[in-house]
Amino acid sequence: MTVIDYNGTGKWSRNAVKERYAGHARRFHVKAHAALIPYESEHEGTRRIYPIMDCVIEAIAANDAAAVEIGVEFIEDDQKFPFGKILKSNTPGALRRANLSPYHEECIRHCVV
Repeated sequence: MTVIDYNGTGKWSRNAVKERYAGHARRFHVKAHAALIPYESEHEGTRRIYPIMDCVIEAIAANDAAAVEIGVEFIEDDQKFPFGKILKSNTPGALRRANLSPYHEECIRHCVV
């Protein structure tokens, strides 16, 4: 079976995002951790694993402080991503509706300007 993981490697791999999320959740005392389980599909011998950032965006929309931190990191990063245009558009949209700290507001302001 062929596996296509759209998360890639490095800082934005599934495991790296989950580890950073867990660290942020401890730091921000997040009680109900988000289930960061990316959508997967299987068709004709090919298994596709979609970006974990979709799960992070859902958690941002639920005002998860750890997910907000990951979202701010994501928009600060200028790396190219599969589905990058969609994710880079949806992340700020979710952040706009979240309760942001003054620090996060300044980080976002710095990225945008």
